[in-house]
Parts: sequence; structure tokens; C-alpha cells
Amino acid sequence: MRRSQPVEVAIPDNGVAVFESIHDTAFDMPPRVDPFDKLILVVRGRIQIEGPAGDAEASFGSVVYVPSGVSHRVKDLWQSTLFLMRIARGFEVDRPDVRDLIASLGDQISVWDRLPFRETLVPLWRRLISEQTAGNTGSGVVIRSEVQQLIVRLARSLGPIDGRDAGRIHLLLEEMKLTSYEPWSVDRAAEWVGVSRRQLTKLFRSEWACSFVEMLTRLRLDRAKAFLLSGGYTAAGAAYASGFGDIAHFYRVFKKHEGKTPREWLTEHLRADP
Repeated sequence: MRRSQPVEVAIPDNGVAVFESIHDTAFDMPPRVDPFDKLILVVRGRIQIEGPAGDAEASFGSVVYVPSGVSHRVKDLWQSTLFLMRIARGFEVDRPDVRDLIASLGDQISVWDRLPFRETLVPLWRRLISEQTAGNTGSGVVIRSEVQQLIVRLARSLGPIDGRDAGRIHLLLEEMKLTSYEPWSVDRAAEWVGVSRRQLTKLFRSEWACSFVEMLTRLRLDRAKAFLLSGGYTAAGAAYASGFGDIAHFYRVFKKHEGKTPREWLTEHLRADP
């Protein structure tokens, strides 16, 4: 159903309401102040968000954060479809760490327009809407868990962005360290930095004397070794959890870098550190 006014949705007991808003050509939203935090994912079109600190624009794949108590107005620049998430102030009441994370998003409107994990956002919102609609056993727990993870990733994506390519390449490396298990590619990394594939390769060679793929392999191997040392993973489990999709490839890469198989490496390290 296309809408000419904002959707009004009650927030359930789990503290989160997720929904879709398909705008028609007559969509009009007066300025409003909400008693809840709000996340907006632009699925189609382009919007302008008017707030006390000025106006911002967001298009496909962008996420907008509107803190509670902040006056704002959403205006369509192109006819838009939005996924929205309303987060009640009581959502984090029993979790100080979650409360601190939400507070780290700031007290003004924020826009993320180049998130490296943006391709996961539409499936995430659809999954949450499905859980909310179906009301299956544990749906509230699933929704809260997914929302907390999203807030963590948004909080990690904050911070001043150095306009220089070299500055952004270091921010990319920090993101890769945190998410090396994800399906990273040269194209995804180049888009994250905002350069061409060729320029990305030059930047990696200049900063770390290696290629993007070589760096990603190092990070995944470091993660796999940490999993092995934890005692809770088999070699195959550590490989998959670290982002290696092929076990034979993992074994080849591991032996090339360490000079021994994962089992031999682990045995040697456990013997050296009882």
C-alpha cells in the first residue's frame, strides 16, 4: 500500500518495531519529534532529512539514524520506499553496554551512505519484519539480538573520514579486521574506499607492500589460528568461521604461510604454551 503520510506503528514489548513504508507521489511528512530512536533504510528513491543541524540526503543503501527527541522531517526527492525501525528507549534498560552503544551514535541525525555491509541490510529488515509478523517462539529474542548487532556495526562505522585515499584505506583495514569472515572482494573494498580496483591495489602495495587478497588472507589466517587456540573449533570449523569457503584451499594456504598443517601448528603451540 502506497502512503502519503508516515506510518504509525506501535512498538511491541521487545522494544523494536520494524516495517516498510512505500511512498506515493503525494507523500508529505510534517516536522515531528519522536519518543523513540529511529533507523531508516532507503530501499528505493532518494530522501532529504531536515533537522536542527541542517539538511542531509540519503539514497539507496543509506541508513539514517534519528535520535529520540530530535525534530526532523523526511522529504522525498525521488519517490521512495523506506524500511524503518523504531527502538524504544527501554530497549537497552537492562544492558548498560547496549545503552552506551546507542549513545555512541550521537544526539543528532546521522547518515551512513557507504556502509561496506549495505547489501545485507535489506535481507536483515525483511527477516525482522517476518519474525515480527509471524510471532514465532523466540521472535522477540531474535529481533533484539539482530538489532543489537546492527547497532554495533553502525557504531563501528562512525568517526571522521579522512578525505585522503591513504586515510580511508586504513579505515578499511580496521573494518576488515573486524569482519574478515565476511565475503570481501576487491570490488567491495574499492567501493568502500571510493576508488577504482586499480587504485585500491596501488594503495595496498604502497601502504603494506601486499595485495588486497594477500592482506585478507593474513587476517583470515589470524582469525583461524585464534579459533584453533581457543580449543572450541576443529580445523574445518575454524576455516569456515574465518571466511574460508573451501577446506582444501584453507589447508594449502595455512601450510604455505606456516610451513605446517593446522594440526601440527596447534600441537606445537600448545606444547610451547601449556
